[in-house]
Amino acid sequence: MGEVFLARDERLGRDVAIKLLPRDAASAPQAIERFRREARAASAISHPNIITVFDVGEVDGIWYLAMELVRGRTLAEDRGTPWPIAQAADVLAQGATALAAAHEAGIVHRDIKPANIMVRHDGYVKVLDFGIARLANTERHDAAPLTEPGKVIGTLTYLSPEQATGESVEAPSEVFSLGILAYELFTGAHPFKAPTSMATFTAILTRDPVPAAELRAELPESVQALLAAMLDKEPARRPSTADVAATLRSVTAGAARTPLVTGARPVGPAAGSAQATAATTVLASVAAVPAAPSAPRHHGIVVGRAQDLAMLQTAYVDVLQGSGLVVSVRL
Repeated sequence: MGEVFLARDERLGRDVAIKLLPRDAASAPQAIERFRREARAASAISHPNIITVFDVGEVDGIWYLAMELVRGRTLAEDRGTPWPIAQAADVLAQGATALAAAHEAGIVHRDIKPANIMVRHDGYVKVLDFGIARLANTERHDAAPLTEPGKVIGTLTYLSPEQATGESVEAPSEVFSLGILAYELFTGAHPFKAPTSMATFTAILTRDPVPAAELRAELPESVQALLAAMLDKEPARRPSTADVAATLRSVTAGAARTPLVTGARPVGPAAGSAQATAATTVLASVAAVPAAPSAPRHHGIVVGRAQDLAMLQTAYVDVLQGSGLVVSVRL
């Protein structure tokens, strides 16, 4: 949830991404808590395959999340076409390693899907959007948790069976969701493909996927076995994310990391497009903030040195006052 903008930190000479909570959601306690939780979850883990969050706060009713800028594309942009085996294995191994680090820290992402995994142009992976993550020792004690018992959260076509039935979501659930994504990258097809989203939902609960080798005969046996294990309906029979990463790395052993081929696709919306028009509207609303905004209110979620943070906060205020460069970018 939110609009993401490219901003320039003039003091440190770097580009950053600033995510703004829409004004119509700024009065909703759950939307604000999800925004803050995204920052808490990502900043609780120091890992190169997880996006780095610098700060979260609020200025004159506008909630913002400042984070590293990742240039690349999400896996959602390449669905339907099988990837080269070594490249798919490398991307998935990086994603599994990131999730293993999160699980070690007691954090469950709960929304693993193609749109939340971005591949930089040099082939490195970043896991995004921890907005509905379950943090260790958080939901069990929150007076007003983000989710209710028995409520289904996540993206319908990437749910695990236990997630789809509203049960507690633990690390094995992420393995299943990653397994769906892995099956797509290796074969080009969703393992539970059905005419409608609800039919896919039913298939996740009741149907076994077609063996991956039937769709791509050249898949190594280790990958075939891994996909079958990741998509096992029984959570206890699925491998851990660390085991998934180890198996996939064995497939890529000795292979150089392949840069992502992006062609001539622009990073942001084209001038004059509907997206660009919408971005202009959002920027206009940001520019309408009073010229002398109050100091940001912080909430104890900080990654990095205090001096860097102070510079970033000042740069953000400069952007709101119109002295910085801000353009729209879809992440």
